[in-house]
Amino acid sequence: MKHIFFGFLTLFLGFSNTQTLQAQDVPNRDYTVVVSPLPRMVEKVDDETYVGFEVELWKEIAERIGLNYSFVEEESFQNVLDMVRNRQADFALATVSIRSSRSENMAFSQPYLLSGINVLVRDEDINLLTYFSTLLSPILLQTIGLYMFFCVIFGIIFWLLERGHNDEIEHHYWPGIMDGLWHAFKKPWSVQGHASRILVWPLWVITLLFSSIITAQVIERYDLKKENALFKENTDYSEVRMGLISESSADIRLTPRADEFKQLFAAASIDELYEALKNREIDAIVGEQPLLLDIKSRAHDDGISVAIRPGRLSEELYGIAISYGVDWRIIRSIDKNIMELRDNGFIKKLEEKWLSESTGSKATKVKIDSK
Repeated sequence: MKHIFFGFLTLFLGFSNTQTLQAQDVPNRDYTVVVSPLPRMVEKVDDETYVGFEVELWKEIAERIGLNYSFVEEESFQNVLDMVRNRQADFALATVSIRSSRSENMAFSQPYLLSGINVLVRDEDINLLTYFSTLLSPILLQTIGLYMFFCVIFGIIFWLLERGHNDEIEHHYWPGIMDGLWHAFKKPWSVQGHASRILVWPLWVITLLFSSIITAQVIERYDLKKENALFKENTDYSEVRMGLISESSADIRLTPRADEFKQLFAAASIDELYEALKNREIDAIVGEQPLLLDIKSRAHDDGISVAIRPGRLSEELYGIAISYGVDWRIIRSIDKNIMELRDNGFIKKLEEKWLSESTGSKATKVKIDSK
C-alpha cells in the first residue's frame, strides 16, 4: 500500500511540474530587475521607460507569468553581475553571456539569443597614396623583377639574332638589347630573322601572363587596404589598434591576448569608444553585434565609412541572469516561456526588429513601462 501511495505522489508531482506557472503560484513579492544599457538590447527613453530586444522579451515573459517587478539601472557590467551574485537583484538584463564560471554564483535562463563577438573596421580612404602604396608589396616587386629578367634574356637573344642583318638594331650591347625589345613589342613586323619572328610569340605570351599576375596582385592589395581587412587568416595583429568596452565579453576574451595587438584600448562607454574610432585613435572595434550595429549607425550619420567584418571571433549564448534567491518554479516557468516564444516566432520577430543591420536603433522604439 505504501508503494502505491508513493507511486501516485510521484506521478502527481511530476504532472504538476509540467504545468505553466499560474499567477496565484508566484511568490507574492516585487522583483528587482537590474538593467545595463546596451544599444538595441536595453535603451533608456526616460527615467521610468526602457526599450529594446531584452526589455520587450522580459515584458512578454513577465506578463505571461504574472510577475511584479521594477527596473534598477547599473552602468557597470561587473556591478550588474555582483548585484545578482549578492542577491541585491533578482534578474539581470545586460546581454549576459552564459558561461560555466558564472553559473557558480548565479543561475541562467534558457538562452534566448545566439550571437557573438564581431569586428567593425573603418574603411581606408581611397586616394592616390593608397593606390601607389600597393606597389610596395614584396611579392609584387618580386613578380615585376622576374618579368624584367625574362625581358632582358629575350632582349639579348633578339640582339644576337638581329644585329648582323638589321640596320635598325644598335650594335652596342645595352642599346642593342633595348632596340631588340622595342622591335619585338612595338614593331614585330621589322624583325627580319625567322628565329626572331618565332621568339616574338612566346615573349608576347609571357608578357600577357605576367600582366595578369601583376594586375591581380595590385587589385588584391588595393582591396585589402580599401576594406581594411583585419582578422583574415594569417593576419598580423601587431599593427592593429583595437578598441572595446571595458568589462565586456570582448574585454574578457582579448585582454589575455593584449600583447598580440599594437594597442588594446578599453573604453568606459560607447560614446568614448566611438570618439576614438572617429578620431582615428583606433583602427577597429570588437564587441557584441548590437554594439557594432549602433557604432555603424552613428558612423553612417557622420559620413564615416565602416564595415562589420564577416564571421565571428566567437559565438555566445545569451540568457537572463537569475539570482539563486529566486524561487525555482519561476526559473522553470521563464525557461518554458522562452522556449514557447522561440517556437512561435516571437523572438525571431524581435531579432528582425532590433538586431537587423538594416534597422536603425532609434527608428523602432516602442515605449514599454518599467512594470
